Amino acid sequence: MSDELWNTLSDAEQDKFPKISPEFVIELWSPSDKLKEAKMKMLKSIENGVQLAWLINPNEEEVHSFRTDGTISRVNDFENTLSEEAILKDFEFKLNLLR
Repeated sequence: MSDELWNTLSDAEQDKFPKISPEFVIELWSPSDKLKEAKMKMLKSIENGVQLAWLINPNEEEVHSFRTDGTISRVNDFENTLSEEAILKDFEFKLNLLR
């Protein structure tokens, strides 16, 4: 979570489990997961205030990216690098590291 979001909390709220969502989440999909349910979980995260959610399926080498504007994109090749300048400034994730 960003400092800006954290600083909106009172000292008392910061001392407890804060009732705010992180801005970014990653879920690693496993063969025992149902893809439809995993996607629904990502959509629920977005509804709860997450700005960006990546669902990574290492077996199929694909990533589904969910965003607050409702767009969902898919990367089908782990030769790519993921980045989201609007949410993760200067952050890049090299998918080939998951191989």
